[in-house]
Amino acid sequence: MTTEQERAELEKEYLYLHPSDHPGLVLSSVPLDGTNFLGWSRAVYVSLGSKMKLGFIDGSFPKPAAGSKNLRNGSELI
Repeated sequence: MTTEQERAELEKEYLYLHPSDHPGLVLSSVPLDGTNFLGWSRAVYVSLGSKMKLGFIDGSFPKPAAGSKNLRNGSELI
């Protein structure tokens, strides 16, 4: 069981955005066209993995607790 302090540290780590991360950031130079899902998904997976953000798509990052100051921060990343 994690303490409140440990949870806050974890939230800080996975919610951190580097200044180079922005909504227009290109995760894959290969546009998804319906026939290349495997290559596209691999490129996105590698890109998100390098930024330690895979938990947003595989569900391994915990949702911030109701009332947490990080709840708003997490929603803004989506």
